[in-house]
Amino acid sequence: MISEFDSRIKPQNNNAVKFFALFMVISAIFFGVYYWIDKYKGIVGLIGLVFLVVAILIFTKYISTAYHYAVMIDSRNIPLFIVYQVVGKRSVTLCRIELADIKSITKETEKERRAHKTPKDRLLFKYTPTLFPEITYRMEVNARSEKSEILIEGTDEFADLLREYAKTALENRILCEE
Repeated sequence: MISEFDSRIKPQNNNAVKFFALFMVISAIFFGVYYWIDKYKGIVGLIGLVFLVVAILIFTKYISTAYHYAVMIDSRNIPLFIVYQVVGKRSVTLCRIELADIKSITKETEKERRAHKTPKDRLLFKYTPTLFPEITYRMEVNARSEKSEILIEGTDEFADLLREYAKTALENRILCEE
């Protein structure tokens, strides 16, 4: 039996905060130098702007953003895996797939994740709130005519429950088609 649940991942973003602070300081240094020099003002200002943009991107992607993973039953009684992105008070649905479409869920370390090459016929979606997570789970999904891989974070219990629900949903789909 599949029951609804919600998993809120607390990111461990010490690396993101460090990189954000580093890029902000470098940007401030370049903007400070911009006002003191006469030659190459445009290049120095542009480099300062690039570091500022990178710092803002790190802040918006990893520091101010949280992801929630949920399993819900829709109105047609189909179990769904849903990923929400929460920024401040705004929540946006990023991913909504049927549990029966999940083919596998594998645990990966950072080294295994870097070594993995996503096939060209698959799309890769990263829903990890941590900048360099130690452990992630790779879900292989075959939904409709699209093949994709989804990277999420979570605990072993969460991944085991998701595997069990995906297996149950696939069995229920097979029974309904017969």
